[in-house]
Amino acid sequence: MNEIGPGSIPVVIPCHTERRWSAILAAVESVRSQTRPCSAVLVVDHNNSLLERLRTHCARYWPDTSTASVSVLANESDRGVSGARNTGANAAVGPLIAFLDDDATADPKWLEALSSTFADDSVVGAGGVVKPAWSARQQPHWFPPEFGWVFGLTNLMDGDLEIRYVRNVWSLNMMVRSDAFRSVGGFRSTFGKVGSVARPEDTDLCLRVTAAIPDGRWALVPKARVEHDVPADRATLTYFLRRCWQEGVGKRQLLAMLGHGETVLDSEMRFMNRDVPAALAREARGVLRCRDYHAAARLAVLLFGTATTVAGFAVPNPRQRGSKAAELRQPVPGV
Repeated sequence: MNEIGPGSIPVVIPCHTERRWSAILAAVESVRSQTRPCSAVLVVDHNNSLLERLRTHCARYWPDTSTASVSVLANESDRGVSGARNTGANAAVGPLIAFLDDDATADPKWLEALSSTFADDSVVGAGGVVKPAWSARQQPHWFPPEFGWVFGLTNLMDGDLEIRYVRNVWSLNMMVRSDAFRSVGGFRSTFGKVGSVARPEDTDLCLRVTAAIPDGRWALVPKARVEHDVPADRATLTYFLRRCWQEGVGKRQLLAMLGHGETVLDSEMRFMNRDVPAALAREARGVLRCRDYHAAARLAVLLFGTATTVAGFAVPNPRQRGSKAAELRQPVPGV
C-alpha cells in the first residue's frame, strides 16, 4: 500500500455566474474549514466580471494560512464545466486532485474521508454522498428519491457507512489520483455541462480511467459528505423533466463516444429494471392502501420521468449529427 501523505490537496471549484455569489463563497469557506491541508482553486468559466470580483474578494478576505489557500484562475479551455475543471487540474500539484461544485458545501472531514481510501493502491478515484439543501427546507412532495440524480444527489440510506465500489461517482464530490486523471486527458472538454445543459461528463471520465487502468476501482465513501443547493427554480416539474431528457440524450452520446456496448450503461439498466419497478410498486401500494395523494403524485412523476429519460435516449437529436458528432468522438486532449 502507498500511503498518501498529509500534503495539501487542491480542490478545483468551477464557477460561471455571479448569480451564485453567495454559494461560491460558502463553497470556498467549506474548503478552508477542512481538517486536512488543502487549497481551493476557483476557475471562472469565461466571465471576466466574476473573475475580477473573485480576485478582489480573494485578496481582501482569503489570506493564505498554514492549512488552506485560495487562488482564482480563468478557464483556459473550452467554455463549460469540463474545460474549467481541466484548467484547475493543470494548476494542481500533488498526487491527488479533488473537485467540488460552486453550489455545494463540504463537511469539514470531507477531504479526510476521501483521501483515506487511497491507501488502497487499487483505488484510482473516490466520491462521496451528496445530500440536498432544499431552498424550501423540504423536498417537494411529488419527488421520488430514486430520481435524486436529477439534482446530483446520492440515493443512499442514512446510517449506511460502508465503502463500496462503483462504476462512477459525481464530479461535484470527487477525488482522483492526478496521474490517472492526466493519463486519460482529464474531462472531455467538448462534453460536459455548459450553462443549463447538462451531460454526464463524470461518468465519461470514470469509465475512461477504468478502461485505461483495468485494475483500478472507484470508491463511494459515505462519510465524505457534501450538501448541494437545490433552489426553488430547480425544485419544479419543468426542471425535473428537462433534466430527465438531458440525461437520456447525454447517455446516448456517451454510448456513441465510448462504444463499449452494454457495460457503459449497466448502472442505467439496473435502475430501469430494478429501481424503477420497485419504486412504482411502493407508490402504488401507498395509493391503493392508504389513499396517499402524495404517493399518487410520485407515481405519476416516476412514470413521466422514466418515459422522458427513455425518449431523450431514443429520439435522434439533429443538432448532434455531422460535425458536432465528429467533434465529440475526437480523442481527448492531454491535460
